Amino acid sequence: MGDLYGVLGLSRDASLAAIRRAFRRNVRSCHPDSGGSVEAFNVLKTAYDVLSDPDRRRRYDETGQFGDLASGDPHQSKIIEILSAALDHALLKLNASRAFRQSDVIAATQEFLIKIKSDADNRKKSFEVALDQAKSLRNRFRASEGANLMEIVVARRILACQNQIEILTEHVRNIGDALDLLRGTELETFLQISGEVGGIGETDFHKANVSPLLDIGALIRFT
Repeated sequence: MGDLYGVLGLSRDASLAAIRRAFRRNVRSCHPDSGGSVEAFNVLKTAYDVLSDPDRRRRYDETGQFGDLASGDPHQSKIIEILSAALDHALLKLNASRAFRQSDVIAATQEFLIKIKSDADNRKKSFEVALDQAKSLRNRFRASEGANLMEIVVARRILACQNQIEILTEHVRNIGDALDLLRGTELETFLQISGEVGGIGETDFHKANVSPLLDIGALIRFT
């Protein structure tokens, strides 16, 4: 992923306010709905999540690690990361529609997860096709003299395809687990964000000028 400060275009002594401004400045261009990609959006979101959290930022500055401190389970950490990106995407989309309804958050989050799962499945199939093609070329090149470099190229291509298939297989499985968890989740449709906004009804969301990127994870109840 590279340096998280570099992702946001910041120096390592950046203030929290600067981190928030940098995230808002970059999020639109990285967002899939604005011509960006899911991967770029996830990288930006990870950088923001880590650097805006004092404990995670301190750990990153000291060790270079940025895993989720709240979970010692790597699989659960990946699910949290996937759900976090999906929730942010859903809130951005709903906010842009100017017809935000809290009751739509779960459905919009689920819609995004289904989309990225389908995209990952399609990429996996593409690599499987490429792998079959590469395997069909193995041991068929003959060099007139010197090393048979084309056989080395084919072997590397096979290995690269196998690695990508393995990565995407795990990614698809993790998205599926996130979807299963989300299907057992319900959202209370009354927002209470301490220190920023009081009770916000469905029709008052935009009047209160609430950022669509507020972390409302604490409002989600898992059943």
